[in-house]
Amino acid sequence: MNIKKKHYLCGEVTMMGILNVTPDSFYAASRKQTDEEILSRADEILSHGGDGAIIDVGGCSTRPGSAPISEEEEMRRVCHALDLLQREFPNALLSVDTFRPEVAQKVVEDYGVSIINDISGNVACAMPNASYVLTSSEAGIDAIISDFKRKTEKIHSLQPSTEVILDPGFGFGKTRQQEYEILLNLHKIKETFPNNKLLVGVSRKRMIYEILGTTPDSDATLAGTRLIHHIAMLQGADIIRTHDLQ
Repeated sequence: MNIKKKHYLCGEVTMMGILNVTPDSFYAASRKQTDEEILSRADEILSHGGDGAIIDVGGCSTRPGSAPISEEEEMRRVCHALDLLQREFPNALLSVDTFRPEVAQKVVEDYGVSIINDISGNVACAMPNASYVLTSSEAGIDAIISDFKRKTEKIHSLQPSTEVILDPGFGFGKTRQQEYEILLNLHKIKETFPNNKLLVGVSRKRMIYEILGTTPDSDATLAGTRLIHHIAMLQGADIIRTHDLQ
């Protein structure tokens, strides 16, 4: 997969815009329910994300305390969004955020989705015809690197041609202090895995708004998100997953 990049003062990155077709994602403004909202958000991602912008479709919220939905409901939400996107934006680069192998298989085989973004890190969603975002829930940089080594070897033993994109998993299984220590040591992941793209997803997360004493939708949280994005880029991030692309 040839992912293009957007130029910033501190480097070039690919922008992955979040499209949540859910009623309960932690950031209320990211919830897109109607056809008009879904298409408007997709147009925003493609218009402001630069060349090669990725639309990351999520049909099942994984925010802390969220109630899991059925696989059938997740499939319905995601497939409806993909039908709309393929009709209106047939050349868009699509990713699906799912931890369910059956959903991953469906969207890759039936919709040609290019990336499976799997927060579970259990590698069951790795597909031969799509790139795979491997997320780690480990709590320290050395443990994350060990986790990545073990799991990338497993993926390539099962799917040798699969491109593995590495996500250190901000917001998953880590304390605030650990998250910032990982942020400042992202370069160690790049040094260990020079041939793998590094994805960072911190957009409007608790690690930002709790420290600021704000909420996910505040201007201060957006400013904090942008600052951390720039730090991540300086540390070698290749892909930034975000709600805000301007």
